[in-house]
Amino acid sequence: MTRGGDAWLELRGSLPPGRQGPPMHVHHVEDESGHIREGTLSAVLDGRPISVRAGESTFIPRGTPHRWWNDGPDLLEFDGTARPVADLDQYLQ
Repeated sequence: MTRGGDAWLELRGSLPPGRQGPPMHVHHVEDESGHIREGTLSAVLDGRPISVRAGESTFIPRGTPHRWWNDGPDLLEFDGTARPVADLDQYLQ
């Protein structure tokens, strides 16, 4: 998506209870932000555990090692963006 010359990747997804997301990784060019619509996202950001609940948001600056999963009892649903667009879309494929 682009607006005013700024291009970004829109993210939207879900993860069933007890499932792992991607392995530990780093975006060297992109900042990632997300908003939790349902459930709870558990994550490790730069070695620190965090928990983000429905209605809350998170920001992952470029260069930050991270991974996330759903260890809650409910479906995890989220929206987010990665900007600027670099190669996250290729990584996800």
